[in-house]
Amino acid sequence: MVIGIALFSWDKKVGAVLEIKHPENLDLSQNLINKIYMTHAYRQENQNEELMEINLENQIILSYCDMSKVAKFGYEIIILIVHEKEKIHLKNFKSKLFEFAREVLNKPKIERKKYFFENLDLFFKEIVKKKILLVGRAATGKSSIKQVIFEGKMPQELLSNPLEPTRGLTPSIYSWLDLDLGIFDSAGQELDYLLDDKNEQTLAFENTDIIIYMFDYLTWIENNEIIIKDIKKISRIIKQESYNAKIILFLHKIDLMNEQNREQNIKNIQQEIKEQLNLQIYFTSLYPNLIYNTYNAFYEF
Repeated sequence: MVIGIALFSWDKKVGAVLEIKHPENLDLSQNLINKIYMTHAYRQENQNEELMEINLENQIILSYCDMSKVAKFGYEIIILIVHEKEKIHLKNFKSKLFEFAREVLNKPKIERKKYFFENLDLFFKEIVKKKILLVGRAATGKSSIKQVIFEGKMPQELLSNPLEPTRGLTPSIYSWLDLDLGIFDSAGQELDYLLDDKNEQTLAFENTDIIIYMFDYLTWIENNEIIIKDIKKISRIIKQESYNAKIILFLHKIDLMNEQNREQNIKNIQQEIKEQLNLQIYFTSLYPNLIYNTYNAFYEF
C-alpha cells in the first residue's frame, strides 16, 4: 500500500518547505522531514542522483534527491512512503519514483504541481471493492491470517497465543493496497451448517468475489477426503446458485512439513489438487521464514 508522496524544497531562512503532498491528510512530522534532509546531507560528496531507503516503524520511505543540483537550488527532495508489506514490490516503486522525480524536478516550479497531480496514478490506483469469504474447518488459522495480513498483528504473538474460535460469520472492512476489502471470517465448527443451510449460504456467498478455503497440512495428511468433499460442495453451490465467486485454496501451516521434503510435498499436493479439483492453491505459514508466502498469496490474486 502506498501511504503518501510529497515534495520538499529548502529555504535558507525557514529551512524545509513542504510544497506538495498527497493525500491531503498525510501526516509528516518535522522530525521526519529533518531526518530525511540529514540523510541526504551526510552524503554531500555524492554529486549524482540518489534514492535513499529509510525504514521507520512499519513504513519504508524512499527519498529522491539530485545531489548535482543542490549547490544551485538547494535540497529538493521527493519522498514516497509505502507500507513495509510492499517490500516485494520495492524495486518497481524505486524505478517509478526515479522517473517521476526527474520529470517533476526538471520542470519550472510553476508547472510542477500540475504534473505532480496528473501522474499520481503511477502510485495510487483506483480503489476496487471486493468481498472475500474465509472458510474451512476449525483451527486451520483463518482468523490468524486475517489479523496478520490486514491488522498488522505480530505473527509470533499469534503463534504463542492462539485466538479464540470464531463464532458465526464475522465481517471486517479493510483498506489494503488499492482495495477496499470486506473480509467475512466463518466459524470452522459451523462449516457443515453453512454448507447445508440455504439462508446461511446466501448470506455467505452472495456478492462474494473470492472464497478462500483454508486447510492445514496435518488435516490434509490425516483426512484429505473431507477437504475435497467440502470444496466440491462449495463448487456445486456456486454453480447451482450462479454466484460469481472464485474459489482459491490455502494450504496453511507448511512449517509443519519436514523442511528437507517440503518442496516435494508441495509438488505432490499441487498435482493432486490439479487432478481432483483443478483450482489455484497457495502454501502459507505465519512462521518468520515463510510468512512472505502468505503475503504473496494475497498480492497475487
